[in-house]
Amino acid sequence: MGLIICLLALYTLPSCEDPNRIGLDVQPEEDLINAIYLDNLPVNTYTMMRDSVYTYSSGGYLVGSYLDPQFGRTTAEAYGQIYTTSISFPAGETRTLDSIVMILDYAYNYYGDTSKIQHFKIYQLQDTLTAPLYANSEKAVKAGAALLGETSFKPNPGGTDAVARIKLNPALGNQILNKQTWTYTELSRDFPSWFVIKPDIDNNTCILDFAILKNETTTDSKSEVKIYYKGTTGVTTTAKTLSLNIINGNRFNQIKGNRAGTFLSNVSAPNLVSSSTTNQLVAVQSGTGIRGYLNFPFLDNIPQYFNGANKIKIVKAELELKSQYATGEMIAPAALYLSQPREKYPQTRVPLIDVDTTIGLKTESYMYNSSGTTYYTASRTILSKQDTINHLYTYTLPLTSYFNDVLQGQVDNNGLIITSASTRTSVSRLLFGDQNNTTNPLRLKLYYIKLD
Repeated sequence: MGLIICLLALYTLPSCEDPNRIGLDVQPEEDLINAIYLDNLPVNTYTMMRDSVYTYSSGGYLVGSYLDPQFGRTTAEAYGQIYTTSISFPAGETRTLDSIVMILDYAYNYYGDTSKIQHFKIYQLQDTLTAPLYANSEKAVKAGAALLGETSFKPNPGGTDAVARIKLNPALGNQILNKQTWTYTELSRDFPSWFVIKPDIDNNTCILDFAILKNETTTDSKSEVKIYYKGTTGVTTTAKTLSLNIINGNRFNQIKGNRAGTFLSNVSAPNLVSSSTTNQLVAVQSGTGIRGYLNFPFLDNIPQYFNGANKIKIVKAELELKSQYATGEMIAPAALYLSQPREKYPQTRVPLIDVDTTIGLKTESYMYNSSGTTYYTASRTILSKQDTINHLYTYTLPLTSYFNDVLQGQVDNNGLIITSASTRTSVSRLLFGDQNNTTNPLRLKLYYIKLD
């Protein structure tokens, strides 16, 4: 809840903290007038990959697969549970099944080409989903051979009847209807309620985001499993429906990338890949754990880079990134997060990552906080300015307070990690140029004053 409040505050209030503390830097005008300007300081740029991404009980169901010329094929499978607290049918009623259908309500996001026919299959799981055991996007979960349902359809996100329907095996509906009462425990134990929705990897052309939580879209989500049946009591027969939830917290998305044959083919955990080997580009992708890493060597040698000065103050520093190879289908994230590694990464390999025992997740970074004592969960949200014609984004990263904290010894010069703000709930992706990129190079603009 605190994270949500802080994020909302970033949009509606001047800041959650002092602006200089979180990077929304404000300088007196006279400081800039007296400052020396530099725009040629070196920034080392890399692409790295986290070995797991926490998607447990996050966002909606992401399902599909698409081929991206730069990132290769990205595939998303959704794991979840058919759920209700209890079922009780009227005494003396006989029931006859008409059909059982899984209904998936489109959210506002989709990725790739939705003009083609898509193919989904639903399988029963052999495993149950329990956090944090399956709380990452690469964990293998056993799907049984039992096919619960399948469909081929043309997506219609944003349409008047914006849902996808998948007919399920009638045996599932009959199993529910043939028992007078069900408890949650009985459903979990005796009913094949755990499922995975898998796309046809070879033929699908998009990843769809399905809303499963109330108010996740502008209207209430309609995602559910619905049983249509006739109930007969005496001589009276009535058409009825029974709705079952698929919004239990026991769910996650498994998102994988196959970058074979692309210039990002050597990006894998725990490798640190220089942008000089990836077409002078840095990659960031939600869901798959691909992220950028920047370090700033000039902060370790002030006299060399700042005209012989031994002590300086950064008056203003901004790093400008511009997205490349973005289209309306392969969208860039609307916002980025900055975080600070626990240690400076060596040139070729990310060190072993620590385990946060509070949630059982592996993490290699703190969110940056200039006090050096506590760490923000959303200290830096970098909003983008979109070029709506070319679908390109410009991100301006305010780094004044971070640089000054390094110079004052309050934090180590370990560099910064760049991730999508929606890394757990989408497959948005970003490519931005390094300083040697000939199309849209990274630009660091810095003003400083000498203190000696």
